[in-house]
Amino acid sequence: MKTHSLVVLLAAGLVGAGGCGGDPSGDVADETVDVQRSAFSVESCDDVTANSFMSHPAFRGGPNPLSVTSPTTYNNCYKGYVVDVTHAEASFGLPETGWLKRATVKYAGPIPLTKAACEDLTGKAILYYSDDDFGTGWIYPEQYSAAGAWVRPTGLNWHCSTPTMTFWVAPSYQARIAATMRRSAGTITEKVKVTIETIVFNGL
Repeated sequence: MKTHSLVVLLAAGLVGAGGCGGDPSGDVADETVDVQRSAFSVESCDDVTANSFMSHPAFRGGPNPLSVTSPTTYNNCYKGYVVDVTHAEASFGLPETGWLKRATVKYAGPIPLTKAACEDLTGKAILYYSDDDFGTGWIYPEQYSAAGAWVRPTGLNWHCSTPTMTFWVAPSYQARIAATMRRSAGTITEKVKVTIETIVFNGL
């Protein structure tokens, strides 16, 4: 599987694939393939059958945004939930510029009410692309992570900011998003919500 970086040129100051979830990073170099495939990782999630399939409009003309939420318990590629996304063509044509696809992966369970429970939440996501039909191999993996944070915005009470990862998706490719939300012990999964939406700018 190729692991080259995918470069997506973003206009109007919309840059960066990291979003609010952290920077992409590769697997630890000295891990063996067997270890990587026994955990939630690029290697273990690239050749499994998806839990859910999403057909999102390539441009306006269909449901936007479109979301899918996992059950509380899931165990694809070691406690992962995998969504394959195809970008269906809109009925009235697709402009070449002026729009982008944004993916959001977020915690979807009950909001923790204590600092300890909040900071115990961790999330990870892996974005893959395919330049052909599904099942021919996933390429250009990018990894993201986030954790719960106990915060107190000005004028508000302390509360939990739950793990959320946001990143841009190149619409010319089929995409796979593998995600997991867990307690820090890593053995208990939590609901995760995956959302894809078209962001239009430049007056389109």
